[in-house]
Amino acid sequence: MEVQGSYFSTDDYDSRVYAAEKGLLYTFFTPSFQGHGVRCSAHLRYDLNTHWMFIAKFGETIYSDRDEIGSGNDLIRGNKKADVQMQLRVKF
Repeated sequence: MEVQGSYFSTDDYDSRVYAAEKGLLYTFFTPSFQGHGVRCSAHLRYDLNTHWMFIAKFGETIYSDRDEIGSGNDLIRGNKKADVQMQLRVKF
């Protein structure tokens, strides 16, 4: 299991920062952040046997400077945004 954390503090969208995170197998994830907050993620890989592998990732971003995230259909009422990704690999 791997854990990663980031703290960000920017003035506006024009000064946003990017943080590379380990993604699932054959993927990458580089989110951008603006405002003030923290991002934590945990990456878990479990080899069941020589043919099956399970990978999961959980991440959460917590903003300290807002009560809503996004807009329109993507609006989240609150200051936390979480994401979960899972992958099951079968090797023949």
